[in-house]
Amino acid sequence: MRTGEWMSVETVEGHRLTNRRVLVVVAHYDDEALFCGGTLALARSAGSSITIVVATDVRSTSGPRYERRLATKAEGNRRSLRRSSFLRVCDRLDADFVELGLPNLPQRMTRQSAAFTQLRRTMTRALLEHRVTEDVDLVLTHGTRGEYGHPQHICVSEAVTDACANDEEVWRFSKHEEATHRVVVNQADKMSLVREYQNQARPDPTWRPEYDARLVEWTGHYEWFELPTSQLDFLVQPVE
Repeated sequence: MRTGEWMSVETVEGHRLTNRRVLVVVAHYDDEALFCGGTLALARSAGSSITIVVATDVRSTSGPRYERRLATKAEGNRRSLRRSSFLRVCDRLDADFVELGLPNLPQRMTRQSAAFTQLRRTMTRALLEHRVTEDVDLVLTHGTRGEYGHPQHICVSEAVTDACANDEEVWRFSKHEEATHRVVVNQADKMSLVREYQNQARPDPTWRPEYDARLVEWTGHYEWFELPTSQLDFLVQPVE
């Protein structure tokens, strides 16, 4: 287990989130709100511009794990609502967005598989073709372990590594015990973005990630990140 480090709100706003060109690359619609919505709200209020890239076609994404499989028409409606939720989040953050429309890897897929390798290459090529990694100061994306092991998250993380130049800062989402930094966020602001997606649990709008053991640590007052050692050029305090 790695000992994490504390990044104060003042340090985030004054040194890392003010007047930046922020790129967010996520696997699925809702990841941007869940893993870094609070950080994005801080960045926007500090004068930063935001572009959000979602890699996966909404037609190939799944609903919450506890939700039963829906009939085709109902599922189509849910996915339409999920994309509408994403657009509302972008509107609230005054963010530009890009949708890559790529397939979703099955949960049991390993990074050694041919399908993973092919999707990573396709994703990297799409990021470069859309030129989203150009002229950005800060990149937020999935961690190398996929937060809770999701292969699509891991694939996005590796594609971002392939597509980014060496001069961007890359912050990777992390579980708290693996994080090097945490950002103190306004929980109400963050969860109001997450709530935009509550309608994905159709027909009963009850998606509550704070009650999901996999997701609960991203629903509090902190958002967790892992930064390369080369980027740790400012004073921090240890996480207790």
